[in-house]
Amino acid sequence: MDRFDSFCESAGDKLKKFCSAFYKKAVSLNDSFSRSNKANIIFIIIIAVVSFVLMFLMNSNTPYAAEDYDYHFIFADDGRKVTETLVSSLGDIITSMKAHYFTMNGRIITHTLVQLIMMIENKPLFNVLNSLVYVLFSFVVYKHCIGKSKKHSAIVFLFVNLAVWAFMPQWGLTTVWLLGSVNYLWMSTVRLSFLLVFRLYAEDGKDRHTVLKTVLMFFIAFVAGTTSENMSAALIGMTVLMVVYCRAKKYKFKPWFVTSFIGEAAGYLFMFLAPANSVRVDETSKGGNSFLSRIVNIPSNFVYYISPLICLGIVFALVLVFNKKKPSFGLPVIFFLGAVASAGVMLAIPFFPQRAWFGSVIYTIISVGMLL
Repeated sequence: MDRFDSFCESAGDKLKKFCSAFYKKAVSLNDSFSRSNKANIIFIIIIAVVSFVLMFLMNSNTPYAAEDYDYHFIFADDGRKVTETLVSSLGDIITSMKAHYFTMNGRIITHTLVQLIMMIENKPLFNVLNSLVYVLFSFVVYKHCIGKSKKHSAIVFLFVNLAVWAFMPQWGLTTVWLLGSVNYLWMSTVRLSFLLVFRLYAEDGKDRHTVLKTVLMFFIAFVAGTTSENMSAALIGMTVLMVVYCRAKKYKFKPWFVTSFIGEAAGYLFMFLAPANSVRVDETSKGGNSFLSRIVNIPSNFVYYISPLICLGIVFALVLVFNKKKPSFGLPVIFFLGAVASAGVMLAIPFFPQRAWFGSVIYTIISVGMLL
């Protein structure tokens, strides 16, 4: 027992020395890199331009695929998937989305956007737009990581871009495939932009309240709530945790807290209660995974997809614990819980496609990026 105690003490000292050395080198690197905020901004712009060019090239080499062709046509309401009539007007889209709500799923706002793109029938234009949205998405994630800090960090921005590339399951299906991009990349940008208002307020409790903001937050929240069965559910939980966090910090309770919650809850119910969802559940139950297998598979897949990021987060957290007097882990923990919730919601659904891990991975990247 004495030897074991001695070993633990020795291991603890070595870990502390490692974290201390890591922290000093990281601070030294950061100081040398961020002496000029202008240099960081220049590097960030370079990374953004390179990301745009690479995304444009990959989008240009990605043709329409799978369900993209279905969304060229008006959806049918008689049991068939689509009619033989091409979408050619806004009236056609309304007719199509009405059938879609009863036969496919409740993500009406998302798929209205998809059919609008298909009606315009301009893939080169989409290639440009999707590349721009990808860059915007990376900036929104980056802003979540650095918060209100006036000092920019090219290292954090580079981390965000590399982490999305390295750790996202089925990257192509969520970022370059047309239907997948609008569902995951574009709608995640909407959700994270909405959540950014909470995240920035939770940092210092400073916010300029206006009636217009209170009203606008309802409509943005409604759209965010209609975008994804699992990611929007996690979003609702995260906004509630953000409000609890703000109240624990004794920040003022804002009217837009209420309108945001009502908006996202209403949007989620609009999507979730779509008659098509019960049809999808019945169909996937026949060939999907049993509840028992989901209890095993979802946590194990969570570890499989998220564990590299978790390991990075643990290293950064230990470094902060050993080198800072009062490190704050509240916001990183909220985002990690969002990642867990985004996966946990899928226990209720028989089929969990790999691309649906998008939300869990992104919330974890933000959590680790905050620690970085």
